[in-house]
Amino acid sequence: MGVIRPVMRYHGGKFRLAPWVIRHFPPHRCYVEPYGGAAGVLVQKDRAYAEVYNDLDGDVVNLFRVLRSPSDRALLVEQLTLTPYARDEFEAAYEVAEDPVERARRTLIRAEMGFGSAGATKGATGFRVDTRRVYGTAQDLWRRLPATLSAVGERLSGVMIENRPALDVIRQHDGPDVLFYIDPPYIPEARQPGRFYAHEMSREDHLALLDLLTGGGARWHGDIERVPKRAVSEPSCQLADEYDHSPHCRRSWRCRADGVLVAQPGLRCGAGWWRSLPVGWADRCCIGGQN
Repeated sequence: MGVIRPVMRYHGGKFRLAPWVIRHFPPHRCYVEPYGGAAGVLVQKDRAYAEVYNDLDGDVVNLFRVLRSPSDRALLVEQLTLTPYARDEFEAAYEVAEDPVERARRTLIRAEMGFGSAGATKGATGFRVDTRRVYGTAQDLWRRLPATLSAVGERLSGVMIENRPALDVIRQHDGPDVLFYIDPPYIPEARQPGRFYAHEMSREDHLALLDLLTGGGARWHGDIERVPKRAVSEPSCQLADEYDHSPHCRRSWRCRADGVLVAQPGLRCGAGWWRSLPVGWADRCCIGGQN
């Protein structure tokens, strides 16, 4: 059975956008996600000869490791089936758990029972009580979660799961026939105030990523297409200008953009910049602009 819904609600997740992303992937032998998050693209694409998932968030990485193990996954599914959709469960899920399966259970509770998309990474959020939802209540989605976990776990079989700095992973796996899907955390200036990621990236971190992607022997090239000013916040435009004026970026990248739906108040639209590269791809930013 294929994966038909995301494993969890995650800020900036690309599960709904994944089919569009995958259609633009070039042929590759090795596939790497240095900023894996909820793996919304990985779990929907066809298998490659070698695949690497990486994220710095230990809770998220632990969840995927548990799902990859048939015995641990079966225990997690059993425990989730017995877990009621309850405020007390949600509040208790913020406590630290040493057991990997219990830690994974609490990660999913925060992600699915929390209001908004920051629960998985222990961001500030409240208990989700949307009983009037048209396409299924949060409680009903919780009931159906175990079936999703089984499908995701099967897809993760054979995937290398890492918990390392993204730039180290890029350097290690760079080479011919490698496809990097790079979807880093949004810069704080380009989104609503608040903590959404366990490990944020500053403007300087994004520029270090750009420097790696455009330098050395990786042969990353590109040309960024303009997005209407009203669609992005001013700091985001300034950061995009850094990409626009990079001598490597201005040569031969091909850009494709698509609108994305965002659920946060104050964010009306978003855009993604995509570059088709000789060695890999970069999804530089999917930025929601305040308007």
